[in-house]
Amino acid sequence: METVSVVLSAIAVAVSIWSAVTAHNAAKHQRDVQERMLRMEAREADRRNRQARSAAVHAHILREGQTGFLVITNDGPSSAHQIHVTLGGKPVLDHPRVPGGQSEVRTLGPGATGR
Repeated sequence: METVSVVLSAIAVAVSIWSAVTAHNAAKHQRDVQERMLRMEAREADRRNRQARSAAVHAHILREGQTGFLVITNDGPSSAHQIHVTLGGKPVLDHPRVPGGQSEVRTLGPGATGR
């Protein structure tokens, strides 16, 4: 009877050790998953912040009769500064099809349009 008691005690100790190791491994895995999720959330927050601080500048040609106008629009939530437009690899004002006396748009606020 004493032998059975010792065997049962040894089994109980082994089960306790196994349970502790399993719980430790599960906690470590959960901690690793949470750290990865936090890094992903931080990257996404950084991306959203950069996007919120970015200008989105687009250009298109607007035709009015025989005349065409280069229209520049900022659809982003932030102002666009130091805008440099080129046509055919040259600054827009140096292009032969752009009439003299024009001024170049250098800054556009959010939602602004210039031509």
